[in-house]
Amino acid sequence: MARPVASLSGVLLAVFVCAVSLRAAPATADKWIEVRSPHFIVVSNAGEKQARQTADQFEQFRVVFQTALPKARLDPGQPVIIFAVKTEKNLKELLPQYWERKGSAHPAGVFVPGRDKHYVALQLDADDPENRFHIVYHAYVHVLVSLNFEWIPLWLNEGLAEFYANARVTNKEALVGRPSEYHLELLKQSKLLPMDALLSVDHNSPYYNEANRVNVFYAESWALTHYLLLDGKKGHQKELLDYVALVQQGTSTADAFRKVFGDPKQFQKTFDAYMRQEAFFAARINLPVSAEPNTFAVRELSPAEVSAARGDFHVHMRRPAEARALLEEAMRLAPELAAPRESMGLLELQEGQRDEATKWFSEAVQLDSRNFLAYYYTAFLSSQGVLGPERMAATEKNLKKAIELNPNFAPAYTVLAQLYVVRGEHLDEAMAAARKAVQLEPGNLSHHLSVANVLMRMERIADAQTLVERVLAAAKKLEDRMEAEQFLQIVRGYQDQLAERKRMEEEFKRMQDERRKAAAEAANRNEEAPSSPAGSGAPSGPAAKARGTTAPGEGRVSAVSCTGKTLDLTLEYYGLKTSLHAEDLWKVEYTTYGQMPKDFNPCTYLKGRNVKVEYMVKTGVPYAGELVSIEIQK
Repeated sequence: MARPVASLSGVLLAVFVCAVSLRAAPATADKWIEVRSPHFIVVSNAGEKQARQTADQFEQFRVVFQTALPKARLDPGQPVIIFAVKTEKNLKELLPQYWERKGSAHPAGVFVPGRDKHYVALQLDADDPENRFHIVYHAYVHVLVSLNFEWIPLWLNEGLAEFYANARVTNKEALVGRPSEYHLELLKQSKLLPMDALLSVDHNSPYYNEANRVNVFYAESWALTHYLLLDGKKGHQKELLDYVALVQQGTSTADAFRKVFGDPKQFQKTFDAYMRQEAFFAARINLPVSAEPNTFAVRELSPAEVSAARGDFHVHMRRPAEARALLEEAMRLAPELAAPRESMGLLELQEGQRDEATKWFSEAVQLDSRNFLAYYYTAFLSSQGVLGPERMAATEKNLKKAIELNPNFAPAYTVLAQLYVVRGEHLDEAMAAARKAVQLEPGNLSHHLSVANVLMRMERIADAQTLVERVLAAAKKLEDRMEAEQFLQIVRGYQDQLAERKRMEEEFKRMQDERRKAAAEAANRNEEAPSSPAGSGAPSGPAAKARGTTAPGEGRVSAVSCTGKTLDLTLEYYGLKTSLHAEDLWKVEYTTYGQMPKDFNPCTYLKGRNVKVEYMVKTGVPYAGELVSIEIQK
């Protein structure tokens, strides 16, 4: 059983501050409404009163954290949309996968996190209303943790989620830390994990992936978190703060725990006794007055808007057939709606149809100039292709518009940073954008790798490697580890590339110096020798001086300028630039693979192309030599 204790205002504050059917079924004859509270959107067919109460329930749960953790970030950049439906039948229409397999549990509520939106689905007439909110609160806490921590150990992440998942929230107070009877029964009857095993569980561990083990892991994680926060009413919050700080600095979870809490065997005895006790304290939080539910904006949704909303939910649940049918129905009913086009774009993107996705997102932008996601996805897709100047400018413009409309949407900053990296300019702005994404979503390790990418482009390779190694150490999910390992290989490969470039530059400079020296010596010999032996075939006198010494070159033409018949170009090879000149551009021999364009003009055709050249070395002029031939590569 649980016994309430005094106010928990400030509990956990230090911890968070330290880091925290296939056809389009009609929307039925129900009246659907939308309620917008300050931080949530509720879509419901259960009537205005219940819709307002649902929005208020989530606002109050948010206030729990706002009261206890006043310096923590509590609002994601993605909108949180709650489907609050009347019956199990309504929920089944949203979540058919839970009814398709025999023996599957039928939830009364789910939380669907997403890159662009977070969705909640709730059955309002569920038999156990508290259980209805348990899974939703649990997942919502994970979102809040990702907004405040780069990473925390899995036991603490799940322990915090379970600690708050059983919260009972009213208008004036909340009771948090209440134990579930299920957890208590497991703790009494199950073989428990030793402390060292509990601390080291990650996303790949059998304790987290096998049904007969994961429930024990959740119960024990809850108990350890409960002990550290509420043992003896005051808990061990300072020690928990110290532990989290060490982990954030890169100390292993086991070593950090040993440094803070001492001998694990001795701690195990104390903790075992705590888990076996009969009563657990719960913490009562007095909630300040929040916005009154009757002040929340409410409006009735049209059948097209309901189909669009349900279709988008199916997109995020990866149910393409149901999603497509509903979205097409929405566009048939209301061709002027932007929302179903945005959702169709995301659906096509999920299926790898990038051109189709671009078309839908572009149409959404045209129909709704306030749709930040349509701007973002339009830019995201255009950033993946070949980026000419016009396309780069349009991509940058769309990203900045998305950020203007939603300054807290982290992915837009990451894509903007990478756009600047590709352009090789505005690198200070790229770093600011990448760091802003990290600040907004520190728990998303991909944003940290974006910072490392900017560091690489700045040629701060050692800093980039240090950051990627830290990300790799923090990565516990398999996909995060794979991404970090791949990036680390890129960093190391780039280091090798820079070393090779430096060697090539030094070798190229040595060769140029030798050629210039040989040319000067040859010129001196030609001036001193009056003639050459008859029939030798060697040039002599003025002819030899006019011809000079030829040299090869290769690279990318980074600049071309023409004045009259003269041509000047800059050849770039591994960062080394060579200036070359032709007094008469039409006397240069041009060759290429295949057929030369009929309207070939070297002044406009050569820039950006890879070429091999031959030129006569010149001294005393502002260029390396006079062009003899240019071979345009594939």
